[in-house]
Amino acid sequence: MGFNLTAFADEMVNVTPVLLRFLGKFFAVFGIVAVIGLLTPAMARKVDALRAKKQLTEQPDDPRLKEVRGIYDAQEAETPDEAAKAEEQKQ
Repeated sequence: MGFNLTAFADEMVNVTPVLLRFLGKFFAVFGIVAVIGLLTPAMARKVDALRAKKQLTEQPDDPRLKEVRGIYDAQEAETPDEAAKAEEQKQ
């Protein structure tokens, strides 16, 4: 009285189609990711070339842009002319 796997053949589930479907979807997703990974450098080169063509004239360097400031640093004081213009715009 041993254990026989073929005794309940009608109750057994065939996992081959399920496994093949899973592997097919897995390799399809993997293939899409691989193609995107291979095409990314070429697309980046094209975008860089387009940006270089459309690049506007360089704006003058503002030394304030290169300064590192924290969120609690005070803003620069306005000149009296700028303060007057701001007050006129508020009214």
